[in-house]
Amino acid sequence: GRLGDETRRVQGLLAGLGVSLTLGAFAALIKGAIDSADELNKLSQKIGISVEALSTLQFAAQLSDVGLDTLKTGLKGLSANLTEARSGLGEGAALFQALGISVEDTAGNLKSSDTILLEIADRFASFEDGATKTALAVKLFGKSGMDMIPFLNQGRDGINELAAEMQALGVQMSSETAAQAGNFNDALDKLKLATTSIGNQIIASLLPALNDMA
Repeated sequence: GRLGDETRRVQGLLAGLGVSLTLGAFAALIKGAIDSADELNKLSQKIGISVEALSTLQFAAQLSDVGLDTLKTGLKGLSANLTEARSGLGEGAALFQALGISVEDTAGNLKSSDTILLEIADRFASFEDGATKTALAVKLFGKSGMDMIPFLNQGRDGINELAAEMQALGVQMSSETAAQAGNFNDALDKLKLATTSIGNQIIASLLPALNDMA
């Protein structure tokens, strides 16, 4: 009942903005938002960036034609390089040394990927576009590196300005909301499994008679 009331309330608000949605379209809108929140929750855990930071960063990147999949792949590549840099193994350490970027804060803790991303953006904003910059981007971010260059070229201030605009528009998501979205999708998966169980019980009852008939 509360869900129905809330649905009608939101549809009324949308109608006031000149937007009309059928019930099916409204349901698809909500489920799509839940799936996006669930994806952010899982990505946050994989790459060590808060949901709050990711939710604004992804939309800021989209304004530079960098989609979530591209950003996700790039951040995973960056995370792997950060791990290498901290251990002193592999190419990661040399990459950050060449850029003059420390992967640890003053307390000796590994910086988050979004913090390092902004520092890299500052360096990229001052570099001349060309093959050298493209090669460096690919080494830092993997196969998504080249596509991320227009986003990185804005520098720290440009990206922070876009992120602030996204916050003002209300697109920032909380970690709690993202976690709840994950719980909801898990519950739906369990319901699907329960439905499968019902089907199994039905055929277990019917098959002996069907075999006799056959």
